[in-house]
Amino acid sequence: MASVESFYKIRRPIIVFCKYVGAEVLTSDKWFHPMSYVLMFHMVAFNVCNFYTMIQIGSDVKQLMKTTIIVGIANQLIFKFFSLLAERRKLRSLFELAEERLYRQYQDGSQQEKEIVAKTNRFLEVFWKALLALYGSTMFVFGLWPVYVYYKDGELVPLFMYYIPMVSLESTTGYLVTMAFHIDCYTYGIVGCFLTEYAFIFLSMHALVSVDLFLLHLKELGVLLRSPREEETEDAIEQKWTSCVIDHQFCTE
Repeated sequence: MASVESFYKIRRPIIVFCKYVGAEVLTSDKWFHPMSYVLMFHMVAFNVCNFYTMIQIGSDVKQLMKTTIIVGIANQLIFKFFSLLAERRKLRSLFELAEERLYRQYQDGSQQEKEIVAKTNRFLEVFWKALLALYGSTMFVFGLWPVYVYYKDGELVPLFMYYIPMVSLESTTGYLVTMAFHIDCYTYGIVGCFLTEYAFIFLSMHALVSVDLFLLHLKELGVLLRSPREEETEDAIEQKWTSCVIDHQFCTE
C-alpha cells in the first residue's frame, strides 16, 4: 500500500540534495540560501579556472579538448539551477498535486487503485538508489585516471585538466588544493545530475500513474454501463462518470 509516508520517503532525496546545492524549491519561497552562494562561488571559480587554462594552453587543440570536456555539462547544470529557482513555485505545485491527488486520495481507495500507486512508489524507491549509486561510481572511474597516468608515465596529474590561477601543481600543497577543488566541483556536478534526472523521472512516473488510474476508472465505468439499469447502478454510474471527468482534467493538466 502506498501511503503519504511512502511518498515522503521517495521525495526525501530531492529535498536533501536541494538543500545541499542551495536550491530549496520544495521547502522555501526564498530565491537564495547560504548554500546557494557557496554553489555560485563554485560556478564562477570553475569557469574562471577553465578560461585561465585555455589561455595558458593557447592553440594546442588536444589539450583544449581535455580541458573543456566537462564545460558543456557543467554550464548546462548552471542553467538548470537558475531555471529551477525561477520555476520553483510551479515545481512545488506539481509535487503537492501528486501528493494530494494520488497518495492522499487513493490511500483508502480500491485494491487496484492502491496497487497502481504502490507499484510506481516501489519503482521510484529502487530507482533513486540505483541512480545515486551509478552517478557516485563515476567518481571512482574518474579517480582511476590520475592513478593510471602516475603508474604509466610517473607523472602526477589532477583529476581534470583545468588549473587554478597562481596555484602550482609542482608543489604538494598546490596539487592537493587543486585535487580538492576538482573533487568538490565534481561532487556538486553529481548531485546536480542526480537531482535533474530523478525529479524528471519522479514527476513523469506520477503523471503515468494518473493516466493508469484514469484508464482503470474508464474500464469500471464501461462495466457499469453494460450492467442492468437499476437505481443503485445509476448512482454508481454518475459517481464513476464524475470521477472520470476529474481524472481526465487532472491528466491533461
